[in-house]
Amino acid sequence: MGSGKKPIANLPANVSVYPIETSKGYRYWRVLVGKRFTGGEIISKNFRSIQEARKWIFGDAQKLKANPGSLLDLKATAPAQAFSLTPARLAEACDAFRRLDEIQITLTEAIDFVVKRARPGAGTISVGEAIENALARKEFKRPAYKGDLARRWRRFERWLPLAKRKAINSITQSDVRKFLTQCKLKPKGENNMRRNLSVLFSWAVDHHYMTENPCKGIKVEKSDNEEPPCILSMSDAALHLSAVTLSVSEVGRTIRTS
Repeated sequence: MGSGKKPIANLPANVSVYPIETSKGYRYWRVLVGKRFTGGEIISKNFRSIQEARKWIFGDAQKLKANPGSLLDLKATAPAQAFSLTPARLAEACDAFRRLDEIQITLTEAIDFVVKRARPGAGTISVGEAIENALARKEFKRPAYKGDLARRWRRFERWLPLAKRKAINSITQSDVRKFLTQCKLKPKGENNMRRNLSVLFSWAVDHHYMTENPCKGIKVEKSDNEEPPCILSMSDAALHLSAVTLSVSEVGRTIRTS
């Protein structure tokens, strides 16, 4: 590079590019964007090659997905606050937008989803507190039913990781599914467990400690031995009743003659 020659021509005012060489001989390029350009803080960003530095400043003619936009585009379209973000945060934001685009969700929708679950309307309570409050409901008049609920709920609480126990709103449908699987219950028992857990979560939803019941949508497979109830036709029902009547008559005659 000749004396006085800039590595990149036609740089915007208050933007400079220069090479950095480490003690181990590794060389990279640093772009320095001054306060007069950003309107705020100085931005310093490093690149492995001069081509990458040029692409970041002026943009990519091919509009590669990996390129979040040029420095000049950012200057023209974004408010001054955009320059207050560190390069690491800008890179994180670009990656977040890419992942959200894949599932067709906007950043605002994602934030609303997280905030709603991270901070429920009534605040955050532990699973233990939720159990105590739910068991205090007046509807649970039968001691046996209340005791059964308490045992099942405490079993679920003990199974949960410590972090999950601290906030009932952190429990997901995936957690409930894993718990039911690890209980290794028969279909009828598994369905009873799911239904009883749902009572706890319904209380939490009703009292605004959760936004939705994680048991909702979970279906328990029926046992292979379970047969659907048989519905008789009118003629079959009459035939069965006649057989029952004859059987009763036979029993009566046997009693009288004995």
